[in-house]
Amino acid sequence: MKSSLKYAIAFAALIFIIAHVGFYKKYIALFPTFEQVSLVTHFHATLLFSWVALILVQPILILNNKITLHKFLGKLSYVIAPLLVVSLFLITNQGYFSKLKRMTETEALASLSVNVPDFFAFGILYILGIYYRNKTDLHARYMIATTFPIIGAAGVRILMRNFGVTSAVAFEAVPLITNVMCVLFILSDWKSKKYHPYLITLIILLVEYAIWQGRYTDIWQSFAKFYVEKFIA
Repeated sequence: MKSSLKYAIAFAALIFIIAHVGFYKKYIALFPTFEQVSLVTHFHATLLFSWVALILVQPILILNNKITLHKFLGKLSYVIAPLLVVSLFLITNQGYFSKLKRMTETEALASLSVNVPDFFAFGILYILGIYYRNKTDLHARYMIATTFPIIGAAGVRILMRNFGVTSAVAFEAVPLITNVMCVLFILSDWKSKKYHPYLITLIILLVEYAIWQGRYTDIWQSFAKFYVEKFIA
């Protein structure tokens, strides 16, 4: 149990670093003036970093037998998680209008395939984590898994802004990296038969990747237009 918690802490710390590096140039580095940063961006960033911090702190509390505080913060997640989904929704809508200024409608609709699935990915994994809250091993794994959409968003930014990788390469490389990470987690839990949360996570990530690959198809373009008409326009 202790070794699992230590691995969870190490992984959460890695995600914390990735999130900060990924969002450094366009957000953190703008402190304290934050010129031209919208309220929606502030709202999203605050909730994003709060969630990553929560994922990092929770296993540390368990490891140090701070169960009461762990449970309190767990209940706090009932507020943070839904608000994070709302922030994902708002930042996606903001990004869509921004993209319309520099690309065609078809391309802007295609770009929604990156963010919209993340609402569902995060939501499903969080709900499963809460459902298994009385089964510590499964609960912890699902909560760790909620960070995978964050890895994707931050990873793409790191490759593009820090290494000069093109967007096309970044959007192909990051899903490959996250999928490999998921497979490694599955293999590490294979003997203990506690790999199911990561298997479900891998399936979700593969579905997200398939949606990305089909972003110019009639099916996605029609769905994206429906989404824009109902939730953005």
